[in-house]
Amino acid sequence: MKPTLHRSIIFWAGILVLIFTCWAWRDSYTHVTRLIWNQFTIASGARGICIGGEPLARQSLTTERETLPTYPANWPRETFPAPFLVREKEAAMLPESDSYSFRASIESAVVETGPGAWILYLPYWLILLLLLPPWSLLLLSRARRLKRTHALTDHP
Repeated sequence: MKPTLHRSIIFWAGILVLIFTCWAWRDSYTHVTRLIWNQFTIASGARGICIGGEPLARQSLTTERETLPTYPANWPRETFPAPFLVREKEAAMLPESDSYSFRASIESAVVETGPGAWILYLPYWLILLLLLPPWSLLLLSRARRLKRTHALTDHP
């Protein structure tokens, strides 16, 4: 009997994680969803996940969800935005810019938040790329393990 891929829990768990990540990516085009706890915030929006910290803030566990406004067709958008980390000290030293960008809005938000604030932005395309290699390696190792097991049991 040959082992099949569709009977693997590793396969189905990976499929579910990939589907959920793609759904969150699509949802981030139209909504921002936040989870706030103590001084940490995790937000899904703008085609990625923002993880931020405000050392002076203390808040109980809360969630927020809001619809993003619709922007004009000529509004600048990046299909595959780059990841970045913004710290309050670094953002405060940057010159003011007349053009709008997502990163510039994050930098101004970090400056307004106060000392010690930071935000890490991870786009969903990068998250998918980081998920695929470990999932592939787990599937490959499972296939090799099953192949060895079946080779030992088929030959007495």
